[in-house]
Amino acid sequence: MLSDAKLHSVSRRTLVCPITSNISPWPTKILIPAGCVVSGTILVDQARMIDRSARDFRYIGRMPDDITLLARELLASFVGIDQLDPS
Repeated sequence: MLSDAKLHSVSRRTLVCPITSNISPWPTKILIPAGCVVSGTILVDQARMIDRSARDFRYIGRMPDDITLLARELLASFVGIDQLDPS
């Protein structure tokens, strides 16, 4: 989940990126490090908003902060945002 808690306070939607077991390198994929609750790569170019209450949405774990930040930065670059505010 890439969306911020501020969004969750006003909406049932959240921004997510799917994960695939295909680990072939690609500029829009981020390899999930060993030891995480899931394995594979994050498909940043397939980010989408989903309704948490309408989907079988459940928390299964947290990515390391550096992986989440990398995904946010890559997504931001795709939509033309030059720099993310770290706060």
